[in-house]
Amino acid sequence: MIATYYEVWDDATGNRAGGAFDSLEEARALLLDILRLNGEDVAADMAIIAFEPDEAGQVQARTIVEGADFVSEVRRMASTIAHA
Repeated sequence: MIATYYEVWDDATGNRAGGAFDSLEEARALLLDILRLNGEDVAADMAIIAFEPDEAGQVQARTIVEGADFVSEVRRMASTIAHA
């Protein structure tokens, strides 16, 4: 049976960034690198997609992290750390 894997996609261009990742944490790390290197506008156009097998063994794609939400989350975390 195929295991769930994750990919980071650029919604603006329809291109995949990087390869497939075994964990959500690895995909989030790539998205964080994209944010740090390219800025909020680029990262906001990205998404993390989970590719999960269903009961019939067919792989289904599901967006689990929207780039804009990720950017907002990182901003909140940075703000919290700055005020600690």
